[in-house]
Amino acid sequence: MASEGGPEDRAATVAGVASRLFGTSIPTEAVVDESLDRATEPAIRVNDSLARSQSSVLNQSIDPSLRDDQLRTHPLAVWIELQIGLEEGQKLSRRVPITFADAAQKLADFVGTEVAKCRLRLQEMLTVMSKPGSQRGGNWERAFLAFKLHRFISGAGQVYATLMPPQVRKVTCYQLSLPGPPRKKSRRTAPGLRDDRANVIRAKSTAAS
Repeated sequence: MASEGGPEDRAATVAGVASRLFGTSIPTEAVVDESLDRATEPAIRVNDSLARSQSSVLNQSIDPSLRDDQLRTHPLAVWIELQIGLEEGQKLSRRVPITFADAAQKLADFVGTEVAKCRLRLQEMLTVMSKPGSQRGGNWERAFLAFKLHRFISGAGQVYATLMPPQVRKVTCYQLSLPGPPRKKSRRTAPGLRDDRANVIRAKSTAAS
């Protein structure tokens, strides 16, 4: 999914990727844009009235048992959808992703309150809205308003190394044995533990969460 630039720029990006994937020229006219609907009440807009109602909302913890009918008109839910998720225009479109810190600062500027308070309330509300519907008074699994946290960190993998002196040790991300004579038999062991029956160890790579 392309999320930067205008509709034409996004279509051009998608068409370019599709052309490389399928090995043929895909024109931008062939790219079908998505159609979006609001999850919150369409009649509620981001204005001074919404800012005033946010003040009392931010002064108390978000009720974790909020139902969908309550979320549809909740001031903070409306603000999140229209200031983080969607951008209004001739048609609804996805906003360019922002950092969580920027979102908290944006809410603080809108209401005129402390950033720390906004950060906490955003965390609470995003948690409630991401719950399955069965936990919000319904019998479905869909979230009220789905969101993603992008970290751009490679996923966990495995690194293999032979139990040899550092200057001749072989490290690989995929081989279970060292090629060439004499063949080195592999055995997966716990990170940092030596197994005298094998000459290969495995360490799990970690990624920040």
